[in-house]
Amino acid sequence: MIRDDKAFITLLEKSSKLELDVTLKDGTRDETLVYEVGGFDPAKWQPLGKAAKR
Repeated sequence: MIRDDKAFITLLEKSSKLELDVTLKDGTRDETLVYEVGGFDPAKWQPLGKAAKR
């Protein structure tokens, strides 16, 4: 989902909320997810390992 951690973290530092437009798995409708990200501390960011491609 997030391909460039460094750019994503830079954006989070400047944001108070994150909005993601998603389509539900069954394809029946689109939805916007909103996450409050105020107070994000990049020093605590734990990058995930690379996922295997399916």
